[in-house]
Amino acid sequence: MLDDRNYRISMKRIYFDSVTRDSAIVAINDTDEYLTAIYLFDETELNRYIRENEEQKLVAGLIYIDNYEEALDSIEDVKRSLLIALVDRKVN
Repeated sequence: MLDDRNYRISMKRIYFDSVTRDSAIVAINDTDEYLTAIYLFDETELNRYIRENEEQKLVAGLIYIDNYEEALDSIEDVKRSLLIALVDRKVN
Protein backbone atom coordinates (compact mmCIF):
# COMPACT_ATOMS: atom_id res chain seq x y z
CA MET A 1 0.00 0.00 0.00
CA LEU A 2 1.41 3.34 -1.04
CA ASP A 3 -0.36 6.64 -0.45
CA ASP A 4 -3.58 4.78 0.42
CA ARG A 5 -3.46 2.94 -2.90
CA ASN A 6 -3.20 -0.83 -3.38
CA TYR A 7 -0.74 -2.12 -5.94
CA ARG A 8 0.04 -5.57 -7.25
CA ILE A 9 3.59 -6.14 -8.46
CA SER A 10 4.49 -8.60 -11.17
CA MET A 11 8.09 -9.32 -12.12
CA LYS A 12 9.27 -11.09 -15.25
CA ARG A 13 12.71 -12.00 -16.57
CA ILE A 14 13.28 -11.26 -20.23
CA TYR A 15 16.32 -13.11 -21.52
CA PHE A 16 18.29 -11.45 -24.32
CA ASP A 17 18.70 -14.63 -26.32
CA SER A 18 14.92 -15.17 -26.56
CA VAL A 19 14.36 -11.58 -27.70
CA THR A 20 17.16 -11.43 -30.26
CA ARG A 21 16.87 -14.97 -31.58
CA ASP A 22 14.89 -13.96 -34.70
CA SER A 23 16.41 -10.50 -35.09
CA ALA A 24 18.65 -9.76 -38.06
CA ILE A 25 19.69 -6.38 -36.62
CA VAL A 26 21.02 -7.46 -33.23
CA ALA A 27 23.20 -10.50 -32.78
CA ILE A 28 23.99 -11.69 -29.27
CA ASN A 29 25.67 -14.98 -28.65
CA ASP A 30 24.19 -17.41 -26.14
CA THR A 31 24.15 -15.62 -22.84
CA ASP A 32 22.41 -15.84 -19.51
CA GLU A 33 21.90 -12.10 -19.28
CA TYR A 34 18.39 -10.80 -18.83
CA LEU A 35 16.31 -7.77 -18.05
CA THR A 36 13.87 -7.68 -15.20
CA ALA A 37 10.54 -6.12 -16.10
CA ILE A 38 8.50 -4.87 -13.16
CA TYR A 39 4.81 -4.19 -13.67
CA LEU A 40 2.76 -2.24 -11.12
CA PHE A 41 -1.00 -2.68 -11.27
CA ASP A 42 -3.17 -0.25 -9.31
CA GLU A 43 -5.89 -2.41 -7.78
CA THR A 44 -7.35 0.17 -5.40
CA GLU A 45 -10.65 0.53 -7.23
CA LEU A 46 -10.98 -3.22 -7.78
CA ASN A 47 -10.42 -3.91 -4.06
CA ARG A 48 -12.99 -1.25 -3.13
CA TYR A 49 -15.60 -2.91 -5.37
CA ILE A 50 -14.79 -6.32 -3.91
CA ARG A 51 -15.25 -4.95 -0.36
CA GLU A 52 -18.55 -3.27 -1.31
CA ASN A 53 -19.77 -6.50 -2.87
CA GLU A 54 -18.87 -8.48 0.27
CA GLU A 55 -20.69 -5.96 2.47
CA GLN A 56 -23.86 -6.15 0.35
CA LYS A 57 -24.22 -9.92 0.29
CA LEU A 58 -27.60 -11.23 1.33
CA VAL A 59 -27.69 -12.95 4.69
CA ALA A 60 -30.67 -15.04 5.70
CA GLY A 61 -31.55 -15.74 9.28
CA LEU A 62 -34.30 -17.26 11.34
CA ILE A 63 -35.19 -15.69 14.67
CA TYR A 64 -37.16 -17.48 17.32
CA ILE A 65 -38.77 -15.39 20.05
CA ASP A 66 -39.54 -17.49 23.08
CA ASN A 67 -43.17 -17.31 24.29
CA TYR A 68 -44.11 -14.80 21.57
CA GLU A 69 -47.56 -16.27 20.94
CA GLU A 70 -48.25 -16.58 24.67
CA ALA A 71 -47.23 -12.96 25.21
CA LEU A 72 -49.54 -11.83 22.41
CA ASP A 73 -52.45 -13.84 23.81
CA SER A 74 -52.03 -12.37 27.29
CA ILE A 75 -52.33 -8.69 26.35
CA GLU A 76 -55.17 -6.51 25.11
CA ASP A 77 -55.91 -6.12 21.38
CA VAL A 78 -54.83 -2.46 21.30
CA LYS A 79 -51.48 -3.18 22.94
CA ARG A 80 -50.99 -6.34 20.85
CA SER A 81 -50.61 -4.39 17.60
CA LEU A 82 -48.16 -2.04 19.32
CA LEU A 83 -46.08 -4.98 20.59
CA ILE A 84 -46.07 -6.61 17.14
CA ALA A 85 -44.93 -3.31 15.58
CA LEU A 86 -42.15 -2.87 18.18
CA VAL A 87 -40.86 -6.42 17.71
CA ASP A 88 -41.00 -6.06 13.93
CA ARG A 89 -39.10 -2.77 14.06
CA LYS A 90 -36.37 -4.27 16.28
CA VAL A 91 -35.97 -7.33 14.07
CA ASN A 92 -35.89 -5.40 10.80
